[in-house]
Amino acid sequence: MELRLMRKHDAKRVALPFANEGVREFGSGKLFFNENGFPFVMEDNDIIMPANSSLTIPNKKVDMPLFYLKITRAGEYPVEYCWDPLLWDAYIVNEWGKTIEKL
Repeated sequence: MELRLMRKHDAKRVALPFANEGVREFGSGKLFFNENGFPFVMEDNDIIMPANSSLTIPNKKVDMPLFYLKITRAGEYPVEYCWDPLLWDAYIVNEWGKTIEKL
């Protein structure tokens, strides 16, 4: 499964795959990166942020609500990834691309 974020005002998507053994609160799973440690960007504007790498997220104060996706890797502390619900629609999508749940 993956968490798919759809930007409300353009066609860009951000997809965050979940580990099969992941347990979701707002979300948990694994991140996948390319061999250089950067999120992999595909031609269709999907951004897949994926395994065995770290993700740094700036800690910014904002005056609007954020949702949090907690990513947990084996033997490591959880990483929180946040998105603005005013800018993004968030969906849990199965391996066949079917929406399971809208967050």
